[in-house]
Amino acid sequence: MLLALTIFGWATAILWLLAALLNVYMMTQLPRLDQQRPPRPPTMPRLSVIIAACNEAETIEPAFESLLAETYPQLEIIIVDDRSTDGTSEIVDRMAAEDPRIKAIHVKTLADGWLGKLAALDAGVKAATGEWLLFTDADVHFVPGALEQAIAYAEAERADHICLFPRLHSESFVVDLMVAAAVRVVGMSQKPWRAKNPKAKETLGAGAFNLVRRSAYDRTPGFEWLKMEVADDIGLAQMLKAHGAIVRVVIGTSLVSVEWYRSVRDAFRGLEKNAFAQMARYSLLRAIGFVALSIPVSLGPFLALFIPELRPIAAIAYGAHVLSSVIVARFLAARPLAMILAVPFGDLLMTVLLLRAAVLGRRRGGLLWRGTLYPIAALKAGARVKF
Repeated sequence: MLLALTIFGWATAILWLLAALLNVYMMTQLPRLDQQRPPRPPTMPRLSVIIAACNEAETIEPAFESLLAETYPQLEIIIVDDRSTDGTSEIVDRMAAEDPRIKAIHVKTLADGWLGKLAALDAGVKAATGEWLLFTDADVHFVPGALEQAIAYAEAERADHICLFPRLHSESFVVDLMVAAAVRVVGMSQKPWRAKNPKAKETLGAGAFNLVRRSAYDRTPGFEWLKMEVADDIGLAQMLKAHGAIVRVVIGTSLVSVEWYRSVRDAFRGLEKNAFAQMARYSLLRAIGFVALSIPVSLGPFLALFIPELRPIAAIAYGAHVLSSVIVARFLAARPLAMILAVPFGDLLMTVLLLRAAVLGRRRGGLLWRGTLYPIAALKAGARVKF
């Protein structure tokens, strides 16, 4: 028994150390957009900002104040209202009437075989006239000059796709624990620093900020190919890179921000689709297996502190985790304490979220997203993202 506990303690401690090193390495390898000094193009290319909005009446107007404050010279903003029922449609029409840069599109019915958001984004692309396309969300806030900085950097790097890490924040400390737990996983699972290597398969997409060169998008099958992919942001990134796009992943926490979720209840509802589709892959058994593996890994070094023979390695692992959390929090403008306590508390919250999402998904026979139930069979058939 002691031998098994010793092996378990060493294994989990090593995983903690690896996670700490990878996350610090990720932060040091990704450029910070605000620290770049790219030359400004002689003529700024036309930029189309495309936003799919479904029942965003509470968030869309405050977020748009920052976007409309942008002084980007050739800017068009395409808001695609996806069957909203909460007053979003009226807000979108009013904003379009007040600002000539805004173009409003209303989707009244869901196209057969499409997820609502993907159909809305596809409609936005078809209406766009820009040389660059920025896919973002209705609750994202921009610092003045962020768009010019991103375009200048993209042109200087001759990039086709810029994925930007925004600042993710919440008034709820518990939600911040969940944010921190999700960020920790990115380093080990996605390796975003490898995205710039054209020979590497790794890449990354961010729903808050996916900047895409139109000519690169036109070389792909487009949203028609992704029309049933829940992880549309990562799917877009993988599709672009598979068709030769040059990718850059950057940290933009001082330029772009989004309130992840206001409460734990909102987080559980909002992340249900991601948990069921991306983590569980529509399988309750897979979700249970994931939880059975992740809980011991998260708790391992804590439990090892109670075993004298393992106390030194457990203390080293925990110390490395604390140090890396402080470093990562500084890069991402996050709460250091939330990053530290993400293990095990944020991890445990995420496992509860995953189990809840998997149980609800299997019980419903599909994914309930924005008021529409999408059958599991259709989602599996339309899945494109490779993790």
